[in-house]
Amino acid sequence: MKRLGLTFCLVTAIVLMAGALALKAQQRDVAVYTKTDVRDLVQRMERHSDAFKKHFDKALDRSALDGTDREDRLKRWSEDLESQMDHFKDDYNHDRLRNVEDRVNTLLAIAAGINRAMLYRTFDHDAERDWGLLRSDLNALAIMYGLPALQSYRVTAYSAGR
Repeated sequence: MKRLGLTFCLVTAIVLMAGALALKAQQRDVAVYTKTDVRDLVQRMERHSDAFKKHFDKALDRSALDGTDREDRLKRWSEDLESQMDHFKDDYNHDRLRNVEDRVNTLLAIAAGINRAMLYRTFDHDAERDWGLLRSDLNALAIMYGLPALQSYRVTAYSAGR
């Protein structure tokens, strides 16, 4: 009986040790972002959002959406995105971490609407390039906070008759 108890304890210890090693291995796979990494991302996002807003507004004025309610809504979203980006940068720079997490969610929600428009329509080269850079930044931010990334594949019309 003692031998069975000793064997059980040994097996239990081995299982627990294997579990601890597996947990340690998982923890190593988790990306670690330094304050410098995040600071650099925030600065890049600010530059890319400024450039995107400028080029997107011009692209909308030259598009088939010019003068429509949809144009007004998209311009308002780009203004909201830029405004939230400024607040995000300010909160981050002043270590207001609770606000930062809320801002990330808000930024990604606004960006999702713009992203749909960018994927369904074609705009001029500058707006497309700037959105690609900004979307990449926003996706890096989403990954840092464990949130879903914005899709990046273009949506094309599908015809069932083909």
